[in-house]
Amino acid sequence: MTSLILKPNMLRLMSSPKSIAPLLKKCVSTKSSSWMGATQAAGNGSDEQSKFLASLEKYSAYQPTPVSIQHFIKFANNACPQSSFLFLKRELPVRLANIMKELQLLPHQLHDTHACKIVVDDYAQSFRDVLSFEKSNPQDPKVLDAFSEAVHKVRERHTNTVVIMAEAVMEMKNNAHRHGQTNGTKQPKYMENIQYFLDRLYISRISTRMLINQHTALFTELDKKSTVTAMDGSSSMIGSIDLKCEISPIISQAYMAARDICEYHYMTAPELDFRAVNGVPGDNSPAEKISFVYIPSHLYHIMFELIKNSMRATIEKHGDHTVNLPPIKIRAIRGSHDVTIRVSDQGGGIPRRMTDTLFEYLYTTAPTPAITSSVDMPGQMQMGSAAPLAGYGYGLPLSRLYARYFNGDLTMSSIEGFGTEVFIYLQAIESEAKERLPVYHETGSKKIYEAKLTASDWTASKNDNR
Repeated sequence: MTSLILKPNMLRLMSSPKSIAPLLKKCVSTKSSSWMGATQAAGNGSDEQSKFLASLEKYSAYQPTPVSIQHFIKFANNACPQSSFLFLKRELPVRLANIMKELQLLPHQLHDTHACKIVVDDYAQSFRDVLSFEKSNPQDPKVLDAFSEAVHKVRERHTNTVVIMAEAVMEMKNNAHRHGQTNGTKQPKYMENIQYFLDRLYISRISTRMLINQHTALFTELDKKSTVTAMDGSSSMIGSIDLKCEISPIISQAYMAARDICEYHYMTAPELDFRAVNGVPGDNSPAEKISFVYIPSHLYHIMFELIKNSMRATIEKHGDHTVNLPPIKIRAIRGSHDVTIRVSDQGGGIPRRMTDTLFEYLYTTAPTPAITSSVDMPGQMQMGSAAPLAGYGYGLPLSRLYARYFNGDLTMSSIEGFGTEVFIYLQAIESEAKERLPVYHETGSKKIYEAKLTASDWTASKNDNR
C-alpha cells in the first residue's frame, strides 16, 4: 500500500504548527456551529473539541490513497494484520475527514434536517473511534483486536447512511414545497450542490466499507458467520474480491430476486433473455463461463437495480394483464480490456431531455418511497443495507457509483415510445480497476459548492472518461 498523499496546496500550512493555529481558531469560532455534531461528539471539554477539530484539519489536508483491485489482491497475499492496521489507521481518518469537511459546506436547507444531523454525528463518532488508535502499537494483539472491533462498528454504524440521507433529502424537499421554494418541476439552485455532494458521500462510503471488509474478512474472525464464497463454491475469493467472478450466475441471481419483488407487486414479471459472449482473442472458454476479477456484490447490486427498473417500466407500459410481456434482454461481453453488459427493455423509454434527470437523487417516477429487504447477493457477506426500492430515486445513481468506483461507468440511451438501453462498463484488467475517490480542497471545494465550477477534486485515473 502506498503512503498518504499530502495535498500540494497544504504543504506550507502543515509544515508549521504556527501556521495552522489561525486556521483552527477560525474553525472553532466560525465553523463549529455549522459542523453540527462534531463538537458534541468530541466531548464537552473545549480541549477535546480543539483536538478533534485539529485532527480534522490535519487529516483532511491529505488526499485519499486510491487502491486498485490488483493492489488489494497483492496486499491480501503478502500482508499481515499489523500492516493492514498501519494502513487503515492512516487511510480511514483521511477518507472520513475529507468527506466530513464537505459536510460543512452543505446548504442549511439540508443541514437543518434531523436525518442529516444523524449522519453528521455518525461520521464524527467514526472519526473519533479510528483516531483513538493513532499512536497505538501494532505489535500488541489486544490493540489489533480492539481496532478490528472498532472498524467493524464503524462499518455497521454507516449501514443505513444511504437511507438516512435519503430521508434528509425528502425532508428538505417537503420543507421547500411548504415554503414555496420550488417552481413546478424546476429545483432550487442549491439542489445542484446536493446532487454533487451525494455522489461524493456515497462513493466515499463505498470505499471505506471496501477497506474495512477486506480487513475483517482476511485478518479477523468477525465475518465468519457470513462467509464469503464464490458462486461456484470454489475458493476463489480474497476477502470481498472474486478472482473468478462469473457474470452469468450473478445476473441469474439478480433476475430471480427482482422477479420475486415484481411478482409480489404486480403478480407477473417479464422473462429474461440473456446471452453471454466471450470476445477475448484466443480464449476458447465457453461464453457462459466468462469471468473477471471483481467484487460480486457490487455487480449484483447494479444488475438487481437495473433489472428491477426494467421490469417495472415494462409492466407499466404494457399492463400487468398482458400474457406475453416483452422480455428483459441482457448481453454480457468479456473483452480484453472491458466487460460490457447491456440491459434492454421495451418499457416505453423516456424523452431524451429527461435522461440526465434519471441519475438525480431527487428525481423519481415512483409514487411512494419504499424500502426493500437487503439486496445483498445470496451467500455473500453483507456489503450494504436495505436499499431503496422506489420513491427515493436512488437506484440508478447508486448503481452508476458502484460501476464508477473501480474506474468503470454506467450510461443510458432511450427511445421514447419504445424502450431503454443501459450499458455497464467495467474494467477487465485488475490493474486498471482503480478506486475513484473524492478529494476535498480547502478553497476549491468551497467555490464548487458556492457556484457550479469544475476542479480537480477526484483522484486521477488513467482512463478518466468523465
